[in-house]
Amino acid sequence: MKILLSLIVLLGFVGLASNILIGPTQDRVSPAYFMWKANHENELAINRELQKKILDKNFHYSQLELVEVAAGKKYYSLWGHLMLRFKGSGNKNNANQDLVLSFLADFNDYPIDNFKASTGGYTVLPKIGTIEQYKKEYEINEGRSIQYYPIKASVAQKEKLLLILRQWIMKPELAQGYSFFYNNCVSLIIKLLNESEVLPKKGLYGYWPKYVTAQLKAEGIIEL
Repeated sequence: MKILLSLIVLLGFVGLASNILIGPTQDRVSPAYFMWKANHENELAINRELQKKILDKNFHYSQLELVEVAAGKKYYSLWGHLMLRFKGSGNKNNANQDLVLSFLADFNDYPIDNFKASTGGYTVLPKIGTIEQYKKEYEINEGRSIQYYPIKASVAQKEKLLLILRQWIMKPELAQGYSFFYNNCVSLIIKLLNESEVLPKKGLYGYWPKYVTAQLKAEGIIEL
């Protein structure tokens, strides 16, 4: 009896591990899938158009700002979000049109494969939006506050950051695979700031937005 019980428990663990490793069964036939696919393709098309502005040789911005979005109620937003604002890049008479960079995963599976999302199985998507768009998404729709912190950066550092970002847009694999745990919105922003030498030293800056902003404030990299 004990042997049978042990065997049942063992098979249960094997089944659970298999589900995690294999991931969910991918839906390619339901109405929900086709609705998701249409929305996903539309969002990618909009993003490509906004990325073109970053890739334009005449693209200009006056200052970098670190954008911290407070935690949300949904499980994937409990730790907040971190983005970069290219201040002065939008309409001169409307700061809400300034472009903002965030790093997401290009979730091209339906439903999302959590194993892939945890282990770098999805491609990094440098997502470009506007201040107006994110105010609507986060402040109005989700009730999350947004804080803006000017970043101290030289002209050379800002130009290098733009060069690296353009390379990541053209070849997303350079940013490596997206992971919820170790290559997420925070670590990718830090990586970009490190490689452009905006950050004076390399090292662990934490994985959650509020800890990163606190550390950068202490180091005098962002202004209050």
